[in-house]
Amino acid sequence: MAGSSITTRVSLPVDLPKVESVIVLELPFRTIFWRRLTRSLKRAWTHEIVCGGNTETFWQHFFTRESAILEVIQKRWRYATVFDRTIGEAPAGINFYRIRSANELDEFYRLHVLVRDT
Repeated sequence: MAGSSITTRVSLPVDLPKVESVIVLELPFRTIFWRRLTRSLKRAWTHEIVCGGNTETFWQHFFTRESAILEVIQKRWRYATVFDRTIGEAPAGINFYRIRSANELDEFYRLHVLVRDT
């Protein structure tokens, strides 16, 4: 999954025996909303190219049903159950990481020597 997308459908890889770990982000709504809002506005302002060569517009975000901002609001309750739905579909032996705050995410990056894309 792309780091900038939010998925509410649980779709685990078909070849589960090869999966060692699953990371589930369950950040608070205020964090998800703020990140989506600022990212969408920045992309609309700079005409940054996203998925498939598309660009985002202010019109799209504030006056259409294809708004990424509206999507976050409409699906906010589904995000809270992603972990429970994911772990229920997975076979035993997979390491699950449940990250519920920006601080936990920062700590995960630090522990696994990862670098954030800015």
